[in-house]
Amino acid sequence: MTELRGFPVYQQATDNSCWAATARAVLNYYGAGGGAVYASDQALGVAWQTASPSANPSHADINVQQSAAGALLDLGVNNAMDDAALPTWDEIVQQIDQGFPMLTIISGQPLAPGQARNPAAQQGHWMVIVGYQVIEGQQALIVMDPSYGRDFEYKQFDPAVCGPFPQGTPTQYWQNTSYLDPPAAAARLETPKSDS
Repeated sequence: MTELRGFPVYQQATDNSCWAATARAVLNYYGAGGGAVYASDQALGVAWQTASPSANPSHADINVQQSAAGALLDLGVNNAMDDAALPTWDEIVQQIDQGFPMLTIISGQPLAPGQARNPAAQQGHWMVIVGYQVIEGQQALIVMDPSYGRDFEYKQFDPAVCGPFPQGTPTQYWQNTSYLDPPAAAARLETPKSDS
């Protein structure tokens, strides 16, 4: 098993604040914000409102589903969406091995053949890919899922379906995955830990 050392685990404060919980986990991992630590989803939302070029007051509303990618961009973390909804296994391994988390959003609706992905996706559930492992020959991703706010969840590596999920949960599909560049101010990039 290989996962990012010290990546924070947060539980989202509201039903819709997964975007804020994932964005603050990324920022706190990188040590961004000039030493500021985002202690809550609300603190992240207020910081985004202040940092956004339009000072949009809706960015501080953690009760509304918003874009973690947009918040991170305005708060100094460049991110670029992969060409596929989920990058290849080798691409993910390379990012984790270099100490970079990957931002991802899932949804209950699969993309139709030829349907363009929305880089500003706001409807879905935001998570962060923080590691990988092979379990009994099966490739699995380790994600920080703010729904649970506890240890990382394991998701079978499948470019279409994100799972498994607890019984009774509808099937979820990968929508977007973004590469995250550390902010220029971030001096922190630890070597991932490997338990293999």
